[in-house]
Amino acid sequence: MLEHADVADYVAGQVFVRAGEMHGMLFVVQKGVIQVVVTHQGQEVIIAECREGEILGEMSMLDRKGASTTLAAKTDVKVARIDQASIERLIQSDPEFGVRLYQSLATILAGRLRRLNMQALPFESYG
Repeated sequence: MLEHADVADYVAGQVFVRAGEMHGMLFVVQKGVIQVVVTHQGQEVIIAECREGEILGEMSMLDRKGASTTLAAKTDVKVARIDQASIERLIQSDPEFGVRLYQSLATILAGRLRRLNMQALPFESYG
């Protein structure tokens, strides 16, 4: 998949996706740290930091809605970006790739939801 991606560099502090934007990209962090930010009651809240090898943009790629969060470079970062059309072409040419991709995205999303649940609920809820 990465051979079909382009690579972008962002400097520390640079916002490269804003919540609500339609970016149509899947991002793979190749170097550096990206902050995942939401705005709550007028304040920016960092809800996660993503590092090398992590994937971002999967929610809006799957539901074709705007980004649910803002992405900003905490450090200088290098990001592989692959657009929706390229992913769709890859899936058409290799359906097994599509199965593996969607299984991977489901696993990523389940892990993120599990972490958020653990943060939101008292520890006693998990036993």
